[in-house]
Amino acid sequence: MKVCIFGVGAVGGYLCTKLAHSPIIKTLNVVARGAQLQAIQDQGLRVQDAQGGPDEFARVHQASEKAQELGQHDLVIVTLKANSIVHSAQEINALTRAHGVVVFVNNGIPWWWDYPEELNTHGVGALHRDDIWRALDPSKVLGCVAMSNNEVVSPGVIRHNSMNTWYLGEPSGKRSQRLDQVVSAFAGVGLGALATTQIKLEIWRKLLLNIPNHALASLTRLSTDEIYAHDGLVQWAIDLTKDVALVASSYGFDLGDTTREIVLKRLNPNVKGSKPSMLQDVLKNKPLEIDAVFGSVVELAKRNNTPIPNLEHAYALLQGLNRHLELSR
Repeated sequence: MKVCIFGVGAVGGYLCTKLAHSPIIKTLNVVARGAQLQAIQDQGLRVQDAQGGPDEFARVHQASEKAQELGQHDLVIVTLKANSIVHSAQEINALTRAHGVVVFVNNGIPWWWDYPEELNTHGVGALHRDDIWRALDPSKVLGCVAMSNNEVVSPGVIRHNSMNTWYLGEPSGKRSQRLDQVVSAFAGVGLGALATTQIKLEIWRKLLLNIPNHALASLTRLSTDEIYAHDGLVQWAIDLTKDVALVASSYGFDLGDTTREIVLKRLNPNVKGSKPSMLQDVLKNKPLEIDAVFGSVVELAKRNNTPIPNLEHAYALLQGLNRHLELSR
């Protein structure tokens, strides 16, 4: 199997370090940029275990910022931020063989959400999905929900903080040979990969975590353990989870109970100093993927006339924060 990972940040770097040791992957290439690319070319990747386990090291076959230099692949794994995919869609397509598979490991509502129904709008518009649909073939897509907290601590060095579960599924909800092959490749190197026929339900379940944690952490700069020690923030987290559950329910997805006890158990990883990925981006003055995580859910709510005032307020505040970061770059 010839594999390429497009985007080697925290999640992509962790995946890359694991998959580099797979006996069924003959060639592993990466598309990366800047200091991260230079570090991968010079010394490879290193993953530190925040829980005290041994470091893991990996080298790749080829690392480049130019996708066209790497040829075509059987499997392309895209770990870019959702707001960056539109700018790289043509390159992703060029990396993929005619019968290849593209796994999108992204937060929020993905660009392929309405496939195979293929609504006339080509899905939620916040992420320029029409442009992506023109460049990419959704029939090649596997969705992936990553329950894994990682952080780039320096170029080429990733810290794995907690969790190692990866839900993979066909957008159609069917079980397939290619799905089983990718799950097998992941699981064979110690990734907790699970095939699911309900990938969209898993996306909603992660949104139930991401929306309160990303909003509260980004707006307060607090780690999750600090957030859930504050009663007022806990209440806002509960209100946000209720909004997410309401939108999901309007599309037939049951996300379960949203009582205080359940919300705290679900949202607080009990890892001291844990920083959600959006807070990591805030602290590094990077663009925030608020449209995928927040804006797309707001749009889905509008489709069904579902009132979600808390989520709308959070989205507006984060848009303001994102604008501030943009102006200060």
